[in-house]
Amino acid sequence: MPRKVSALEELEAALKLSPDDPLLYANLASAHAQLGHRAETFKYIQAAEQEAVDQSAILLATGDALLTLGDRAAALERFTRALDAPD
Repeated sequence: MPRKVSALEELEAALKLSPDDPLLYANLASAHAQLGHRAETFKYIQAAEQEAVDQSAILLATGDALLTLGDRAAALERFTRALDAPD
C-alpha cells in the first residue's frame, strides 16, 4: 500500500503544476478507486469530466475507475459516451 500512497502524492504534486490537466484528475480517480476511496474517486471523476467534456480517453479512464469500484452501470454509461465522443 505505501506504493499507491506515493503514487497519489506524485499525482497530487503534478496536479499543482497542471491544474487543468484532465488526465491527472482521471489518474487520481483511478488510484483512489483502487484503494476503495469512493468519495475521492467521484470527486476526481467529476473534475476530469469537467475539464475534458466528451473526450473519449477521459471517459474511458473514468469508466475504468467506476468499474474498479464496482459501479458497472455508471462505467458502461461512460464507455458508451466514449464511443459516441466526437474525437
